Amino acid sequence: MTVIDLDSTTTADELTSGHTYDISVTLTGVYDNTDEQHPRMSLAFEQDNGERRYITLWKNTTPKDVFTYDYATGSTYIFTNIDYEVKDGYENLTATYQTTVENATAQEVGTTDEDETFAGGEPLDHHLDDALNETPDDAETESDSGHVMTSFASRDQLPEWTLHTYTLTATDGAKTDTEYARRTLAYTVRQELYTDHDAAPVATDGLMLLTPEPLGETPLDLDCGVRVEADETRTLDYTTAKDRLLARELVEEGLKRSLWDDYLVRGIDEVLSKEPVLTCDEFDLHERYDLSVEVGHSGRAYLHINFRHRFVPKLTLADIDDDNIYPGLRVKTTYRPRRGHIVWGLRDECATDSLNTLGNQSVVAYHRNNQTPINTDLLDAIEAADRRVVETRRQGHGDDAVSFPQELLAVEPNTHQIKQFASDGFHQQARSKTRLSASRCSEKAQAFAERLDPVRLNGSTVEFSSEFFTGNNEQQLRLLYENGESVLTFRDGARGAHPDETFSKGIVNPPESFEVAVVLPEQQADTCKAQWDTMADLLNQAGAPPTRSETVQYDAFSSPESISLNVAGAIDPSEVDAAFVVLPPDQEGFADLASPTETYDELKKALANMGIYSQMAYFDRFRDAKIFYTRNVALGLLAAAGGVAFTTEHAMPGDADMFIGIDVSRSYPEDGASGQINIAATATAVYKDGTILGHSSTRPQLGEKLQSTDVRDIMKNAILGYQQVTGESPTHIVIHRDGFMNEDLDPATEFLNEQGVEYDIVEIRKQPQTRLLAVSDVQYDTPVKSIAAINQNEPRATVATFGAPEYLATRDGGGLPRPIQIERVAGETDIETLTRQVYLLSQSHIQVHNSTARLPITTAYADQASTHATKGYLVQTGAFESNVGFL
Repeated sequence: MTVIDLDSTTTADELTSGHTYDISVTLTGVYDNTDEQHPRMSLAFEQDNGERRYITLWKNTTPKDVFTYDYATGSTYIFTNIDYEVKDGYENLTATYQTTVENATAQEVGTTDEDETFAGGEPLDHHLDDALNETPDDAETESDSGHVMTSFASRDQLPEWTLHTYTLTATDGAKTDTEYARRTLAYTVRQELYTDHDAAPVATDGLMLLTPEPLGETPLDLDCGVRVEADETRTLDYTTAKDRLLARELVEEGLKRSLWDDYLVRGIDEVLSKEPVLTCDEFDLHERYDLSVEVGHSGRAYLHINFRHRFVPKLTLADIDDDNIYPGLRVKTTYRPRRGHIVWGLRDECATDSLNTLGNQSVVAYHRNNQTPINTDLLDAIEAADRRVVETRRQGHGDDAVSFPQELLAVEPNTHQIKQFASDGFHQQARSKTRLSASRCSEKAQAFAERLDPVRLNGSTVEFSSEFFTGNNEQQLRLLYENGESVLTFRDGARGAHPDETFSKGIVNPPESFEVAVVLPEQQADTCKAQWDTMADLLNQAGAPPTRSETVQYDAFSSPESISLNVAGAIDPSEVDAAFVVLPPDQEGFADLASPTETYDELKKALANMGIYSQMAYFDRFRDAKIFYTRNVALGLLAAAGGVAFTTEHAMPGDADMFIGIDVSRSYPEDGASGQINIAATATAVYKDGTILGHSSTRPQLGEKLQSTDVRDIMKNAILGYQQVTGESPTHIVIHRDGFMNEDLDPATEFLNEQGVEYDIVEIRKQPQTRLLAVSDVQYDTPVKSIAAINQNEPRATVATFGAPEYLATRDGGGLPRPIQIERVAGETDIETLTRQVYLLSQSHIQVHNSTARLPITTAYADQASTHATKGYLVQTGAFESNVGFL
């Protein structure tokens, strides 16, 4: 390491703008500006010529240990990876994500930092050992990661339950030919057994029920039109996946029952506090605990807990004016609360009028005749008020409209609608209640576990420890990569750990051609051109100089449609590789300015129709020239032109030739807009070095369902794209799909089998109930990213792809970062290799330089691309596209 001593030289003599350096300085002042809007520390020193200079430590981009270091004037410090930049005549020395600090003065006099201890002087290792001693004796501890999970192991293994089994037969002609129909029927039966027959916890398996306690005399004919008949008994075998799922369901059913008296139990994944912690006339805010149970091969159960909050609506559509019941309003039913309904509009008919869609019944008659769980007095009130009927569609449930009386639909409490409908001050008060530290969230989860009563099932009990899970021989906690490990490769093979090093270490693959059409509002043309020059200079220094092939100015007081027509008419698509657009100012006191959002929509579609990928910037942020925003926009423009900022070529494990993310998006009307449902599927192909090869999308289609050949076609295009780039066919690919994606991948895998391509299919689940925690000082803290809980018996893992030292993960009130869960559902690659691949792909986002992201670029970019496809923002050639214009 070459350290430049700025006490004996000057920045002008030794440093070049746009590069990072290791420097040594003696501090003459330490200034704490952490209470300002943009928190920072400023460290003053005098260079050799007597001039004062400052090192700026921005809280959001400086490692926590560097930012909080105990600096003292008169001491000499060695800083690594300090960014030096000269802008507008000012010299800026700024800490980066990679900066470290050493007290050179302390080293000279032989002092060392004290060992990390807890309050009371006990070392960290002592507390880890104490926590490990709480682990059950037969679950050998394997973890020394310094992390725990918000999960709690059962103190003993589950008993070898012998279950009574019962078969179900529909006696009223109900259809049972689909899995969904069978599951719905079984759940209905279970609910009637609970409410009318006081049955013990029941698990379901198709048209079969299983329970540790007999149901009594059978056959049993239920009111729901089902006959229940006894079958044989069976003993659970925890080494089989099916029996582990049955045991899980029984424990969860018993757990819900044990919570009924103390909580509002809406489901195992939605347990609410009995009383709200904040209330107003329109909404209540409750504490919420998301629970799930997992059963291991040994028969040990694990309770996963995630603490959060839930807004509960009290405001129905009958409580607001008809003018506020607009297309795009999100609502939920007040009975059997079902989310996902979107208002399509108000019908002319009222609650007592007959509707063809309901078999010439009124909505009141429909609910009376179908015995829905609605109070008769409420139905009488609905009939008396006779308000207009509301028509909705439910996301993911087909194209058919559903009609409701206004009294049976509540306003969904999303952020936008809370701001719109809640009493003054409620939204801000709720923010203060819900913005908790990582430590506070973990305290809530542990306190919940401490309050739990044992779960009782047929004379046996299941009791969970109240200590956080530290790992054992079934699930190991492991740090996949060290903090700051160089997993990225930049220009000329330079290695680095974070995307924020792109502009100091250089872009690995600039576009072959980088001709850019620059589109600006004519009212701010000079400002925009100056900022464009700054951004172009950044790209030039990083090794990817863009050329402004043409400049198009538009009148920001025109309509968005006129702006798009004028801009499209002024650009020759054969002369440009990408377009850079500065959107109109955000009103700025002028009511006639074009809306930036609407202009974005119109220009994206117009440029896509011309075959031009674009990167857009909001004028107000672009004008302010915050370096992180300028750099992010520059990276988006680079990707739109086909450039690659960095790779993971030296770090990616496994033998996969390509990673493919598949996603399907549905576009529903936004607030106030009538419209239709559009659907599109996209595959994003990522080369084995972690770089984007391109993407392929279906054209937007009407409705909720894809055609059967669509997924096959986009897979075919991805394989063809690989062949075009490499000249050969892939032999092994890894497919990533969103865990909520319901589309059948069989057509795609049939194509791969025909081509002789081996594959793994990995589901990326964004909402695991557990969280990961670092053991830090006297509390639990934000996990270090890359910590993973790897199941040793099943191809499943939970990994913190986002965490410390990222500022957005460690900021006050940010809570606990959500990990992701991955599960291999097809293929043979081991789960740790797949987990490492997913982690590296989550660090490979090319649109943000100052932070990494949570999801891998496979599914994240496929999601963004398919969303853009439904809106008509993507270039639609039907082929494999190598440019990334959807960031």
